[in-house]
Amino acid sequence: MLRYVFRRLLTAIPTLFVIVTVAFFLIRVAPGGPFNQERGLSPEIRANLEAQFGLGDPLWLQYVHYLGNLLRGNFGPSYNMPDFTVTELFAKGLPISVQLGSSALLLALL
Repeated sequence: MLRYVFRRLLTAIPTLFVIVTVAFFLIRVAPGGPFNQERGLSPEIRANLEAQFGLGDPLWLQYVHYLGNLLRGNFGPSYNMPDFTVTELFAKGLPISVQLGSSALLLALL
């Protein structure tokens, strides 16, 4: 049983890598950018934002930075809640999610 779980976890790693890679490149090759919907942004402000987030870098360098940040658990700033990072928001909701997931698992096993 332990061998089966270990083998499944080993196959999950490349699967997760492929999903993350495909998602990254699909978002990057889509037309437009993250700041195109913002009205009233001057070209200077848009250029500063793109420089701040590294959107002017080559695609492979953006990908390397993205993977590095994911591995470190740095998911960047939250755009909807500017006072928090995405990591802080995950940490805030994690205990409730674990409690709900554990309760659902316990209920399913009964």
